[in-house]
Amino acid sequence: MSLVINHDKLALSEVKGIIHSLGLAILCFGLLRIAARVLLVRILLALLIGLEFFLQLTYQTSMSVSIVMSLLNAPMSEAVSFINQYGWALLLALISMGLLITLPIRPSPLLTVTSSALGLGYLLIPLLLQLPGIYRDEFYVDYLNKGTSRGHSTTFSQIEYSLHKLSPRFPMFTSVIALLDSATFLGMQIDSHSSWQQVSRGDNAPHLLVLGIGESLRAANLSLYGYERNTTPQLASLQRSQNLQVFNQVYAAGTNTWNSVPAIMTHSQDLPDMSKSIIHLAKDAGYETFWLSNQAALGQWDFSITSLANQADHQFFVSTDAGGSQYDEVLIPELASAIASSDKPKLIVLHFYGSHMTFSDRYPAKFAHFNSANSELDQYDNSVLYTDYIQQQIINLVTKHKGQYLYFADHGLGEPNGPIALKHDVRTPPDIDSLRVPMFTTPSITNHLNSAQAVPLFHFECIFTRWADISAKEISDNNFCEKAINAEHLTFLDANMKVQTQLLPAKLSAKLTLK
Repeated sequence: MSLVINHDKLALSEVKGIIHSLGLAILCFGLLRIAARVLLVRILLALLIGLEFFLQLTYQTSMSVSIVMSLLNAPMSEAVSFINQYGWALLLALISMGLLITLPIRPSPLLTVTSSALGLGYLLIPLLLQLPGIYRDEFYVDYLNKGTSRGHSTTFSQIEYSLHKLSPRFPMFTSVIALLDSATFLGMQIDSHSSWQQVSRGDNAPHLLVLGIGESLRAANLSLYGYERNTTPQLASLQRSQNLQVFNQVYAAGTNTWNSVPAIMTHSQDLPDMSKSIIHLAKDAGYETFWLSNQAALGQWDFSITSLANQADHQFFVSTDAGGSQYDEVLIPELASAIASSDKPKLIVLHFYGSHMTFSDRYPAKFAHFNSANSELDQYDNSVLYTDYIQQQIINLVTKHKGQYLYFADHGLGEPNGPIALKHDVRTPPDIDSLRVPMFTTPSITNHLNSAQAVPLFHFECIFTRWADISAKEISDNNFCEKAINAEHLTFLDANMKVQTQLLPAKLSAKLTLK
């Protein structure tokens, strides 16, 4: 178990990895001996160790806020798919936890003192050697300034920072911090009323706006972006006929739906501000709003997709607890019905199930086109091929009604041949490739946006307002969008809902034109 938990250190150096694995094993053994006579403490310790073991086996990361919230929001169908895919790892973790709880620990004061002393020394000595300067260095200042600290008091911040510093040697601290942060988020109150200021709709604002949000779609697996497999023939045909504008370097605001979609669909400098959502902005500009989803409608968790959907004038969910139980084509007649419902200006948001696991459940049998030794990749690419078909149908319908359509995916997945192949990259930080997603519009809006520029969806409100010809004080003040979009770095939320930035590659430094 210790070797699995320290896989990242083993990958960097076998010697250091083995030393850290041995240190962690001794520390856990010592703590279990100390807790031998207090069953509840022993159970909690075993649960934390087993949970870390399971997460490292499946996602090669520790517990995070995003994982906690995703579990709380997961419908039964997703839970079943997850168990089918990772049941082996869950079984190993449960067996390990059971052994840690039930194996007899013989009384031996000498062994208890020795193992505890060695383990705690491994954990604490490196930190103690840095005191007190650790609370004055640039990393601590950065920790305070970036909002990683919750800032209840100086003492609290120092204790919390110490736990962060200790977590590489005892990763179970990360799970404790994630659970505490999750409880904080669940206790927050979200203002459901708009706080946008000075909103107006331009003379050239489209009468019909349709916004498509894809799911778990890697730009690198679309032939539209140079992928060797022909996964997007319909979209490529539209692009060749100059009816589709494709943006080449678009990056999601997070690596899972729970943190990415709220960050994309709101105006914020840090955590999503639901009072400044795209839905509220469109309503303030005079649009009738619709949220049509093939995902499940869930409880009112903070920053959840459901809380965004409930801001719309009209909502449609396929199910309350079985998202993806039907193919995405179920949304096409709902879109047609929404378009025909009135003559008012409309914003219609389509939330697809796209390429969410289990991939083979995302498309009808006739789209099972790819067949190789890598069945998981084949199934994923088949889901992309089906998405290509669905997008063509949506575009034809929107075009028929002289509307405008913009599509992006909420996040990507890990590189197919990488360490977390086609999984949510909830590591901190994630690989930038797992943030790269497709985005395209029809008709073309080249006069507003440069297709070659890196576009951070964290600031999607800047894209949306140009596309929809809507203005607001928050967008226009101090050249906000010019600064946000043309920054030299990408901004996104990591798995613990902390704002992170990453420098752009030099080749993506061309500026985005916003008019």
